[in-house]
Parts: sequence; C-alpha cells; structure tokens
Amino acid sequence: MRMALVGGAFVYTTAKHTAMTTAIQTWFTNTQSCVSSLAKLSFVKFNPIDVTGHYAISTTNQQVLADIAGGITETTPARPNQVAWAISLTTAYSRGPAHKGRFYSPMPTCPLAAGGVITASYVTNAKTQATTLLNALNAVDSAVQVAVFSRKQGAPAHNIVTGISLGQVLDTQRRRRRQLLEAWV
Repeated sequence: MRMALVGGAFVYTTAKHTAMTTAIQTWFTNTQSCVSSLAKLSFVKFNPIDVTGHYAISTTNQQVLADIAGGITETTPARPNQVAWAISLTTAYSRGPAHKGRFYSPMPTCPLAAGGVITASYVTNAKTQATTLLNALNAVDSAVQVAVFSRKQGAPAHNIVTGISLGQVLDTQRRRRRQLLEAWV
C-alpha cells in the first residue's frame, strides 16, 4: 500500500516503522485474514510518497522479518500460487484517476461455497481485518495516510483511502501467473 503526505512535516522514526510493521504482521497472521501459512512475510518497506508520486524522504527504510507465516496452517497449497484475493481500496470519489486501488492478499485459504465463491462470513471477517489494518497504518502518524495514486497527467496525484471493499470471487494475479514455468506435454 502507498501512503501520501497529507499535511505537516513527516519525520521518520524507527518506532513509526515498527508500528507499521506490527500492523501488517498482525493482519498477515490473523486467521480471519485467510492467508496461508505457506505465504511468508519477509520485509516491510516504508517510504512516504509526496504529491508528485516520488519518495518524500531520500532513504529507503526496510525492516527485514524472519519469514513470518500467514495465519492459517497449510502443508499443501489449497489453490495455485497465482490465486490471490484482491482487496479494493475506496476513496471519496466514485470515478476518475486515483478513485480506487487494490492490494492482493497472498495465497487465500478461505473455504469456497457452492458456485466457487467465498462464504459470505469469511468475506465479512477479512474485510474487518483489512479495515483494521488500514486504520492502524493511518494512526501511526497524522502526516501520512494510505492513498491511491495516479500517474495520469493533470489528475490529482492521489486520493486518501476512505474504505475497504472485498468480493466473494478469488482473483488471478497475472504477474504471479507469468512467473510460473510451464512445461507442455
């Protein structure tokens, strides 16, 4: 997720980075987020982005973690690696550049109902966890907030995220799919 400077001066501290890392780690390991234990969280990078879409501070800040496993124990993947759950980030705008964004929850393990959709209660629980993550990240420093960015010229560079939306259908993350080596027989 990207964060935008929204006012005031931002001062990077290790404590703020640790707070953000803890928020992400808590979301990742919570069973209601439906992330498989086969998915690993290895690092959290934190750099606020200014209104031009560039890093607001000149150094890269990254906390390396010890390959923290997702919250649901699995020994064999329930689904192919390219399957992910798109978590949509909504803003106060219903259309236009930077009105909606998303991030992907890796290796979802939620049970599927008839028709191949995720059971509604799991969607509700995962949305609650993603909203908790959003709120925790935004609470670290009032000078930075989670935002959706646009590269379109003449458009607002970013809009602040105001909500989370999840669907019941799992998604294919094309980048992961393209990285899979396939042998034809």
